[in-house]
Amino acid sequence: MKYFATSAILYADRIKTPHLLLTGEGDWNVPAVNTRELYYALRRLGKEVVWVNYYNGGHGAGAASNESDFYDHWKRILEWYETHFNKKPEVAKGK
Repeated sequence: MKYFATSAILYADRIKTPHLLLTGEGDWNVPAVNTRELYYALRRLGKEVVWVNYYNGGHGAGAASNESDFYDHWKRILEWYETHFNKKPEVAKGK
């Protein structure tokens, strides 16, 4: 019952924000399987979602990741923010 009360999967239809999900296979705190469930739920609902699972990664892009994963992790985050949160305001036509 606790799973049903706290699972984001059951509320995926209410999610409106695009999601970038980054996981590491070696993360003992938040297993990638949990993120995979959310990813597939959002994808089935047609929501905007990207999931990257780093085979050598741990919890976040840190010492558990190799150098290429570290840079890829941060590149994806910065590009995601640029795409979704740094939009230029639309200029009204004819003014």
